[in-house]
Amino acid sequence: MPSKIDEFGGWRGLLAYTLLSSLVSGAVIAGALQWAIGKEVETWRSTRSWQLSALSEVVSPTVMHLARTGALADRYRMQMRFGEAVLLKESNTTVRNLLLAKAHLLPSELVGTSQCLLTHYDIWLKRFELTLAEFKASHGGKDPTPEDRFDVGFSAMEAAKCGSFPKEAPIQFQKQFDSLRRELFNLPPIDG
Repeated sequence: MPSKIDEFGGWRGLLAYTLLSSLVSGAVIAGALQWAIGKEVETWRSTRSWQLSALSEVVSPTVMHLARTGALADRYRMQMRFGEAVLLKESNTTVRNLLLAKAHLLPSELVGTSQCLLTHYDIWLKRFELTLAEFKASHGGKDPTPEDRFDVGFSAMEAAKCGSFPKEAPIQFQKQFDSLRRELFNLPPIDG
């Protein structure tokens, strides 16, 4: 009765068979690992690309405009002048356009707040247009000077759902700003 070694043509045949089997198994395992790792790397790249776009195209500009309008709104509430209202209009229009054009880049946590911001900006910008039209009509078509009183009617917006400025917006956007900067660049939060 021949031995198992003889079935492979002796020790050399057994060694060649074992080596070939190991190489084929190793290649299959390596291919599977390469595919799995490739999928992980692609997911990581895709996530990182989205994070970078979200930070640079929506979150960062919105954080800056919210900080700007926060200071402007404080001055405007003390003395409702056209000059401050125009600056508020510039930032409100810019953020509104950003949110509408780049909504796909918004982190999920910012979608609800952004929807309320859009409602607020729609109301505020319409009130600005109406107030400007009223001013011009009562001043013979003249544009207001930066020092002229210009009340867009904050109180009228406070009663509307999402009509008033969502006070959580600057905090939520800042948290996302800090989180994305930490994840992407390992940067500490910015005190502000």
